Amino acid sequence: MRTPEPQPVDPALTPQARGFFDRLHAVTGTAALFGQQDALAYGRRWSRGHIGRSDVRDTVGAHPAVLGFDLGRIELDEVANLDGVLFDDIVAWIQEGHANGCLITLSWHSVNPLTRGGYGENTAPNSVAAVLPHGSHHAEFLHWLDRVSSFNSRLVDSAGEAIPIVFRPFHEHSGSWFWWGIGDGDHPGSASPDEFAELWRMTVRQLRDKRGQHNLLYAISPDRSRLSLDRFVEQYLRGYPGDEWVDVLGIDNYFDTGRADNPIRPEQHLANFVATLEQVAALAQARGKLAAQTEVGNAGELTGNPDDPWTGFLARAATSTALTRRILWYLVWRNAPVPTGGNSLGTPTPDEATANDFRQLAQSSFIRFADRLPTLYRRSPRA
Repeated sequence: MRTPEPQPVDPALTPQARGFFDRLHAVTGTAALFGQQDALAYGRRWSRGHIGRSDVRDTVGAHPAVLGFDLGRIELDEVANLDGVLFDDIVAWIQEGHANGCLITLSWHSVNPLTRGGYGENTAPNSVAAVLPHGSHHAEFLHWLDRVSSFNSRLVDSAGEAIPIVFRPFHEHSGSWFWWGIGDGDHPGSASPDEFAELWRMTVRQLRDKRGQHNLLYAISPDRSRLSLDRFVEQYLRGYPGDEWVDVLGIDNYFDTGRADNPIRPEQHLANFVATLEQVAALAQARGKLAAQTEVGNAGELTGNPDDPWTGFLARAATSTALTRRILWYLVWRNAPVPTGGNSLGTPTPDEATANDFRQLAQSSFIRFADRLPTLYRRSPRA
């Protein structure tokens, strides 16, 4: 398959961001980066104030190669995000991670614009319609985006240059649990596919064109649990804003990693996980886009990998075919101080049963942590 010449959503990317874009495409197929949400912010048994620490580093001796953080509550002008992490600290950790060569990605779990509800109370009919042009909350939502822009403007390196960021604002839109979700026939969401697409385009226009934020790559990431493998492309592209508006085709997948509501044979879990990766990678390759596993659950007992979920499931899938090797990163979720249960918990601490397997993952020739990062940042020769 011939890959189209990659073109960023923002043709005016800063030199460092354009170099980052080009390097990510160059690295594709040669390595996959391991990442975690809030890795530097806290761990299972420690909290804010431990400079240079992560549960990943405690266990394998190196930080994740991809660092994820969330902007939820920035829209309300609060000092901390929805998980209680101070935004000032997030700025410092992003600067630290970038200085160490890590990829930085930002998600945004904003409150519902109509109800102000967060997790569990985040949906309401016509929520997206309300923030689109001529909607009752349009001006307010633009103000929310101004706050996102102001925060992003603080993300600069030691030379004062904007740090390249992968921005993933409205994730899992194929589901019905967030106010921007389009859902499916059995689980209707708060938005139509066309409304979601316009929300996405409006967000890019506001950040890129109105506020001049030229360090951002834009990642879209539907949830696998609402996509069937036999209709994957059709369902993945529901609500898709268009190739000119997306840099990264992602997927959030907790469904194929041993969830109780997906009780299939262990070998089928792996086969479905591989098939999902392949379809995302093929879709991205055909469009000249980057491909990523933007969130992933840990392989649980239902996958048949309770002892080796990292090497026997994740690494095995990542390296199984030429297409799966095009998935550029895998981001596991946060190590909340209070375990969230199931397979949503992120990474093991040194004394947990799967820690040895996790250490083996960190020695993989293909899966990279921060100590063996490929070069991701350089000025683009086009600059």
